Amino acid sequence: GKNNCPLLVSRVWFIVLYAYTLPSHLVVFSCRSLDVDRSLWIVVISTPPQPFTSLSLSRQGWRWHSPACYWVGEEQVTFEEGRKACAGSGATLITITNRFEQAFVNSLVFGRSGDSFWIALLDQKSPGKFRWLSGDEVAYTNWNRDQPGGNIKGGCVTMETGYATGLWEVKDCASARAKFICRLNQDTSLSPEPPTPHPTPSLTGSCPNGWKTNGKLHHCYKVSYTFTTA
Repeated sequence: GKNNCPLLVSRVWFIVLYAYTLPSHLVVFSCRSLDVDRSLWIVVISTPPQPFTSLSLSRQGWRWHSPACYWVGEEQVTFEEGRKACAGSGATLITITNRFEQAFVNSLVFGRSGDSFWIALLDQKSPGKFRWLSGDEVAYTNWNRDQPGGNIKGGCVTMETGYATGLWEVKDCASARAKFICRLNQDTSLSPEPPTPHPTPSLTGSCPNGWKTNGKLHHCYKVSYTFTTA
């Protein structure tokens, strides 16, 4: 298989740890002999891997938290303006569905005071019955004291900062202004610039000096018994 080490000196080596991916074209594997208590490092010249979506998305101010990227909008806008601003990047206002997401979002605004941020929660269609913009029902909440209240018709929800960091409050969708946080799913693209191509090693040419291969391998490899020399 693609993760197997080659046959060396009549002993079978197998992978016990995928150690490091080096820039562009070098992959390092840690292997151990089946019958000898010693380890080696194998460096393989291989075709550069495709960039991970998370790395592509989490650029230019986007923060990665599986399975999505997040971006903090600093403009004071209405709920609808915040929704449209996120949609312009193919994203949505954030949904917060559990305490782990809540803790991460809190970290995005930690240390601020006086700022509020729109999240994708509202009861505009049915006052008092909050749903996410996606239409999903609410399973997790983090309301501030005396919230959601129920006196605001068509209320939209913000997340607060300062002493109330992370707590939710209901505000008027049309007149209230707040900053916003966008969420971009992993399977969505920000159309990143294509990576600089690297030459693919020839499958028929010779290996560099000090490297080896055989007719069954499409890689060159070099064996080192310490990570320092690898």
